[in-house]
Amino acid sequence: GQIEIDGVFKDGMENGLYNVYSKNGQLTSTATFKNGKKNGSYKIYNEKGQLLDESNFEEDKLEGPLKTYFVNGQLQKEGTYKQDKSQGVFKLYYESGALREEKTFKDDKIEGVYKRYSESGYLDSETTFKDGKAEGPFKTYYKNGQIKQETTSENDKLDGPYKVYYESGRLQK
Repeated sequence: GQIEIDGVFKDGMENGLYNVYSKNGQLTSTATFKNGKKNGSYKIYNEKGQLLDESNFEEDKLEGPLKTYFVNGQLQKEGTYKQDKSQGVFKLYYESGALREEKTFKDDKIEGVYKRYSESGYLDSETTFKDGKAEGPFKTYYKNGQIKQETTSENDKLDGPYKVYYESGRLQK
C-alpha cells in the first residue's frame, strides 16, 4: 500500500517531521510537531508538488513569516504573524507578480495607510486605518497619478468634505 502519513508519535502525540501524501503518492504537506502541536515549519503543496503555502508555527500558533503562492509559482501573499495575529506589513500580489495591496497590521487590525494598486502598477486608492477602522483620508487616483476623489473617514464611515477631480487635476464643481 501507499504511505498516506509518515511521522513519529512519542507519548501518544505527534513529534518531529510529519509528511502527508495524496493517494497517488504526491507530498501534500509537511509539518513539524512537538508534543502534539505544530511547532516549526509548515508547508502545503498542490497535486503537482508545487509549493502553495509556507509558514511557521510555535505551540500551534502562526509565528513568523507566511507566504502563499499561485499555481504558477508566483508569490500571492506575504506577511508576518506573531502569536496567531497578523503583525507588520502584508503584501498581496496579482498572478502576474504586480503588487495588488499593501497594508500594515498591529495586533491583527489594519493600522496606517492601506494602498491598492492596479495590475498595471499605478496606485488606485489609499485609505487610512486606525485600530482596524477607516479613520482619516481616503483617496482614489487616475492612472496618471492625479487624485480622482478624496474624502475622509471617521469610525469606519465616510465623513467630511467630498471632492472629485478631473484627470487634469482640476477640481470639479
